[in-house]
Amino acid sequence: MATITTNGGSGLDINSIVSQLMQIEQQPIAKLNTKEASFQSQLSALGTIKSALSTFQTAVSSLLDLSKLNGVKASSSNSDAATVSASNTADLGNFSLDVLKLAQRQRLTSQAGQFTAADQVLIPAGSGVNQAKLTFTFGKIDASATDGFTPNASAPAKSVTISDGNSDGKITLAEVRDSINKQTDLGVTASIVKDADNSVRLVLTGTNTGENYAFKVGVTTNDANGDPVATDLSKLAFDPKDATTDAAGNLNTSGFTILKDSQAQNAKAKVNGIDVSSASNTLTEVVNGLTINLLKPTTDSNGVSTPIQLTSARDSSSIKTALTAFVKAYNDVQSSISQNASYNAETKTAGILQGDASVRGVQSQLRSMLGQAFGGGDAAIQTLSQLGVAFQQDGKLALDSAKLDKAVTNNLDSVMSFLGSYDKTKNPSKPPASSADSFGVKLNDMLDKMLTKGGTMDSRTDGINSSIKLLDKQRDAMTAKLTETEARLRKQYVALDQALTKMQQSSNSLMSMLSSLSSN
Repeated sequence: MATITTNGGSGLDINSIVSQLMQIEQQPIAKLNTKEASFQSQLSALGTIKSALSTFQTAVSSLLDLSKLNGVKASSSNSDAATVSASNTADLGNFSLDVLKLAQRQRLTSQAGQFTAADQVLIPAGSGVNQAKLTFTFGKIDASATDGFTPNASAPAKSVTISDGNSDGKITLAEVRDSINKQTDLGVTASIVKDADNSVRLVLTGTNTGENYAFKVGVTTNDANGDPVATDLSKLAFDPKDATTDAAGNLNTSGFTILKDSQAQNAKAKVNGIDVSSASNTLTEVVNGLTINLLKPTTDSNGVSTPIQLTSARDSSSIKTALTAFVKAYNDVQSSISQNASYNAETKTAGILQGDASVRGVQSQLRSMLGQAFGGGDAAIQTLSQLGVAFQQDGKLALDSAKLDKAVTNNLDSVMSFLGSYDKTKNPSKPPASSADSFGVKLNDMLDKMLTKGGTMDSRTDGINSSIKLLDKQRDAMTAKLTETEARLRKQYVALDQALTKMQQSSNSLMSMLSSLSSN
């Protein structure tokens, strides 16, 4: 706005007069600013409530995640020898476990002196070799089988082409190792270890444990016509039929040895005296719902086993943790709504959202949902209160731990059915049809409608933002009008000042003339 920094010739204080008049004219804008501040406060309050609702939905999601609600606790009397975990469907009871052998993967180690250095050349430049290839055949080493080896029908043979990493025409031991390790689906890895005699050992290790994942190694070095070419790569060939067993139980060929503790074998155990064999050290199908991890044998130096005890029993701690978080999150929602949308009789102040229909609707819907029954008429658990979660006089929730323990102990399946818990690894984005009508899924769906784009909270926020935009337009229009008003006022008072100045000048001139006549 234009300003006049000095008074007019008449002594009229134009700036002060116009400023005071404009303060009166600007009162409607001040009212708009006050109204916008109120809207901004409402947005902030809605944001607080929305944040509390989002946290509550996270707690509800935990109730739907079966992996977080284990109602069966399993324990081992010797966790150094074996550990155990349980699913909600696990058989309950005590189980005796003897760990007799651990599953092992085969490891071939080249004989001492076989290789002198990692850069030892196995195929020299100019050898005429057009293709160098190693083939790994998987199966069981069995002296009674044909050729001492029974192929594994479920693990087909895999081949790897040995490449010249330096493009110098020769292939070294290190390049063999690198070619094997680059092919990640081969089922075998390679490493080079320097021994005490400063020679090196090539170590080939199977990826899978179990007696049916032993492997033999075939070597192919052909020229461009497909005819074989003799090279030192043949030192990597291994066939169990050529192996002999020494006094220590190690298998040896001219090129490799398999130490006794590096031979492919199944895990051997006894559960309640029943023999168990597994290609893996993780037993998942021996006792329903139990996962047993074998860590070391329970046998002494004489091969006598001291069995350990595995126990599975009902346990509500995981469910209790999830429900405790659920109760707290819900109570936080109620506190947030009370602070922002209720009347405080003690302080005689109303929340900024008091009377807001959207917030009242959210509160009413949640309370109604938490009090409803779910499941068929024969379900043992149909309401939150039967789980020990109930409303208090102040409208908040509280958890009765003893009641929850009883529900989990006597009716775990019904507890899970009521909550709608499911395996999220199998259904990461959508619950199965069997959970669709459960308390947890219904409540989560309701929260989605409140929180997602276009939902209850989002729509209310959009409405307030629209009102703020309308205020901005009104303020802009008023500001433009006030600019015109101020310019008009200044023009009028400048004209008045000029008129007063002329009148003053005329008065002074007349007084001077009268004074002159009087003197004459």
